[in-house]
Amino acid sequence: NVAGDAKAFQSSDFNQALGAQNALELNEAVSCTSPSSKDKNPFWEMQFEDWEETVVQIRVFGQRRTPKRLKWIRVELFGSGQNNNEKGELLASGEFSCGVLGFTITCDPPVRGVKFIRLSKIPPLPKGGNRTFNLRCVQVFALDAYDRAIDIKLKSMGRDQKEIQDIIEKTFNQVDADRSGFIDASELMNAIVVVWDTVNDYTLTPAEEDRIREDSKQLATLLLQELDRDHNGVLTIDEFTILAKFFLAKQAGITDLDIDQVGQVPTSAKIRVAMQQMGLTQLEGAK
Repeated sequence: NVAGDAKAFQSSDFNQALGAQNALELNEAVSCTSPSSKDKNPFWEMQFEDWEETVVQIRVFGQRRTPKRLKWIRVELFGSGQNNNEKGELLASGEFSCGVLGFTITCDPPVRGVKFIRLSKIPPLPKGGNRTFNLRCVQVFALDAYDRAIDIKLKSMGRDQKEIQDIIEKTFNQVDADRSGFIDASELMNAIVVVWDTVNDYTLTPAEEDRIREDSKQLATLLLQELDRDHNGVLTIDEFTILAKFFLAKQAGITDLDIDQVGQVPTSAKIRVAMQQMGLTQLEGAK
């Protein structure tokens, strides 16, 4: 659930204790808009402040005593506008006539580039309390959770997002020797050396480089199997980013991420053994 790090807003507040942010926190408090007719367009909205998400599922839970307040709901997913706090393109939307305790939305295919998620009432609005939003909890599940977790950790250490992306692009271009825009197995054989040299400012000795190259063919094959999401035999820069951030995290001393649980980086036993042989062991905490 990536919603906990977002910021929430709503069209009005029933009172100060029932603010929009309550719906993102795992406690007993709920969010509630005002039932007043002055709130002509009741809505609840959340924004991912520092990044965009690839959303695969949204779960919305209402209050047990007021299930009808989740009836006739429109859910909209927006990208970023020119300003970080402005909505951009409408990426996906759906309408739900539930009127029950909660509902789940599965995005197939996943919706990429989501910056805002907005829940609003579908007109005509009911009268009285049922015109309000009374949310117990909103959960959002996204792909690339590992990328995001690393970004948060590196940001807390003062690493700028642009700096990280520049390192990744520079490394990708170095590895992509034929400038095809993809990295194949033979190019990936050189990637470990290049990544270490770029992010660590560390020059391998000839003996270390020879040892790495001896095992690189096996490791490249295993990495390609793990990272090639569309199974076309090569890596795009998006697929390569996961590997690059793995080394960025290791270089930064990040040790408290459960990599296996996230499932976004190579963690199979064969890969772990190959990395250990090359002196590139997994982050501490990975099982």
